[in-house]
Amino acid sequence: MILAGASATGFLVQDLLVTTMLFVRDLAFMSGREVRVGREYQPNGVTAYDLRQPETTEFVREGERALEALRSRLDSADVWPLEAEYPRDGIVLRSQFQPRLGVYFIYTEAVLNYNFEWAFRKSWGVPGKNLEWYKDFSRNEIVQWISEKCRIVHETTEPMLGGWIAARDFVSVTCHEKIGEKIYWPFCNVTWPGLPPKDGIVRSVAHIGSGYAFSPHKTDKTKSVFQSINGMDFQVPFVPTSILKTFAAARHRQFVLALRRHLDEMAASS
Repeated sequence: MILAGASATGFLVQDLLVTTMLFVRDLAFMSGREVRVGREYQPNGVTAYDLRQPETTEFVREGERALEALRSRLDSADVWPLEAEYPRDGIVLRSQFQPRLGVYFIYTEAVLNYNFEWAFRKSWGVPGKNLEWYKDFSRNEIVQWISEKCRIVHETTEPMLGGWIAARDFVSVTCHEKIGEKIYWPFCNVTWPGLPPKDGIVRSVAHIGSGYAFSPHKTDKTKSVFQSINGMDFQVPFVPTSILKTFAAARHRQFVLALRRHLDEMAASS
């Protein structure tokens, strides 16, 4: 809970600071931005499987581990403590602290007004499109396609507040797999030889067990249920965890609203 005496300016600066430092990982779908493969820019959908087999196998295994971790967390998330609820938006958030990892996992659930397979396809990325529907990331790059369902991505933000808040980046393997009537989209950190940490950019972590899922609505098959799990480290000096969780919940809500607007635009243009 935020103190009533906090000024509007203080609230704004605090919001900007916290959301940037936390860098809410699940705010970036790979939706049709121009991306880089090697040293050349190519549109989403270009396949370039030029890794050696041992390297490919290693990344595929990481993707499989991430998938199993995501499925495990989703199986238990409906009994996690309630974190926030937005009845008018139809959005529910829950959280669970993992002492072994020292991180909180934030679970988000919302209904989308579209078929689950269609909603996934329009979120994963459409070849040749340039749909920058959520702008928290300054850059989304596909570094390497591992297979048709798996790729290495690099995501970066710009510095903020005149450089006081450093740019942050992630290097992760992200895949998708349909199991039964649910499409899973897990991601987790990996090391990529050509992308070591850089001076001035904080290398952040996408905790294993994070990801998204799309499934049919139980009673209305024209709709779908979107689920997200995001592992977050709330160890920010001098900022209470309760405040960090409040800001994180607000950013997750904004992401769902942006996703809905994006899908509405896709439906209107089809």
